[in-house]
Amino acid sequence: MVWRRSPMHEIQSERTMPITIVVAMHNEALAVPTLLPSLLAATTDCDQIIIVLDHCTDNTEAILRSFASNRVQIIDNIYAQGKKNAQRLGVSLAQTDLVVTTDADCVVTPSWLRAIDKYQCANQCDMIIMPVRMASDGSLMGDVMELEFDAIQMATAGCALMDNASMCNGANMAFRRDVYLEHNQNNNYVSGDDMFLLASVKQNGGKIGYIKSPDALVATTVPHGFRQYMKQRTRWFRKSSGYTDEQVQRVALAMFLGNISWPLILIYGNFSLALSIFLAKTIAEAILINAGRKVLYAQLKPLPLLILAITYPITIILIVIFSVFRSKRAW
Repeated sequence: MVWRRSPMHEIQSERTMPITIVVAMHNEALAVPTLLPSLLAATTDCDQIIIVLDHCTDNTEAILRSFASNRVQIIDNIYAQGKKNAQRLGVSLAQTDLVVTTDADCVVTPSWLRAIDKYQCANQCDMIIMPVRMASDGSLMGDVMELEFDAIQMATAGCALMDNASMCNGANMAFRRDVYLEHNQNNNYVSGDDMFLLASVKQNGGKIGYIKSPDALVATTVPHGFRQYMKQRTRWFRKSSGYTDEQVQRVALAMFLGNISWPLILIYGNFSLALSIFLAKTIAEAILINAGRKVLYAQLKPLPLLILAITYPITIILIVIFSVFRSKRAW
């Protein structure tokens, strides 16, 4: 497995380059008190934190002001509402060569920028993909969602470590400012900044790296309930119609067919073959998730894993159906 063969990335004690962090926010008053202290703990006076308020209607700005410092710049999105427009404005205002993005509902490690700094100095990438942990809220459903996301993260890492990056997450990625501003961001969608950037970098022969390290980890929490989960997943799937990268399309198709194959075979009456595929797939996913425990802090629990394996084919079909009715213009 390429994951096991890849060495763990170690951080360095000293920083060598300034970095800008850009966060686009829309009504994130509840998340600010958690995010901002973690960003401030990860930065030094040479770094820049740009918060772009995307047409907020709550008291996000007022709460942000309580964290005011010379490192934090708070601006309003002067363009049409949407994460992509807000993020692009923030990147355009950055004064450093390297820019990092995360989401408002995330927490970063104190060593986050040190890990990125060392990796970029050694590899000189156009874009860097980094691990994201979606931590369970302690419920059974939360455990299931955490395992599902761990599997996605390990697939993301595996593709990137094989120099075939096919997925990424805007909650934790870095890129050269000039590369970002030059890429085609596909304005038909208000989000999707991460995957469209990845496709653009690949199409232009850019160098894409992956940091295998818990120091580069960003953590968020699972969606609150099934409704929020479906909104998040349909938003992700809805953007896939805009992906033109054939490798991304092949990976998505393989994942879709892999998940619905055993139920289809079961419907056609071949119980033994369906059971064999189900067991092989579930065991492979368990091994994959367990391999990432030192980076993603994955906790492999038998019952959530079994529930995920049984219900995921139905969930995928629901996501496909619901995405038809979701607007491209929604966050």
